[in-house]
Amino acid sequence: MKSRTTAILLCFFLGFFGIHRFYLGYTKIGIIQFLTVGGFGIWGLFDFLRLFTGSLGPEGTVWKEEAEKERIEKEKEEKEREEERRKREEEERKEAESKIRFDDMQEKFYEENDLEELQNGNLRDSDYQEYELVEYRQDFIEYKPEGLKGKRAYIKFEWGEGDANYQNYLAWSGPITKGDKAKFLSGDFEKVKEESQPITEDATV
Repeated sequence: MKSRTTAILLCFFLGFFGIHRFYLGYTKIGIIQFLTVGGFGIWGLFDFLRLFTGSLGPEGTVWKEEAEKERIEKEKEEKEREEERRKREEEERKEAESKIRFDDMQEKFYEENDLEELQNGNLRDSDYQEYELVEYRQDFIEYKPEGLKGKRAYIKFEWGEGDANYQNYLAWSGPITKGDKAKFLSGDFEKVKEESQPITEDATV
């Protein structure tokens, strides 16, 4: 692989004899320049200007400097691709860990509250009361209890710290009135549960 700097120096000092042309692989032109003393100096000067501007290069190959620059660029691109691949794998690993944590937490939460998640996303409790999924909000999930007019049920959750894919379920309201929603979401869980219980005969005595 030829060096552009070397070719320029050869042309500057020995251009009248076409030595730079031999170096670059242009043997026939080198012989002509040697016999004509670099085309009476004009050809040699013209080659020097072409070498300096980069319009004259080695025969059938590229400059050593250009090849080295290209090699460095390729290495840089490979490192960038490798870094992107590593980051992508790290993100996928974190997402997988988050999903495992969420699945474990969700399963434990449902078990503690005697709930079962159905394939359609609805819930069912131990009394076989089914809750239709209504919507996901910023910090709670809303359900509509089937057959209970004016009632709603909520799961309050918080996002995992530093992990936008992880939800930490905090509490299950059970069927409550829409008016008790604010109390439940504000954290007054026990009071809402007590108020939502039906009044028994003992309590009225």
